[in-house]
Amino acid sequence: MTRNTNPWRFSPGDHVYIYGHPQEPAIITSAMGRGAAGWPHYYLVDSDGHEWCIPQIHLSSAPIQA
Repeated sequence: MTRNTNPWRFSPGDHVYIYGHPQEPAIITSAMGRGAAGWPHYYLVDSDGHEWCIPQIHLSSAPIQA
């Protein structure tokens, strides 16, 4: 499959890092759908228990070096 037919990179339960946030892992809780720009979006919970809806382009499976 190509990214065009299956663009979802992460699954619920995956640990990810968020661009522009402290580099502590957050946990994917569910996939939301595609945003206006076409990127898949995910709901996730950070280490403080806050829920976020973040586009896939701002997520990484490894810490993001600034």
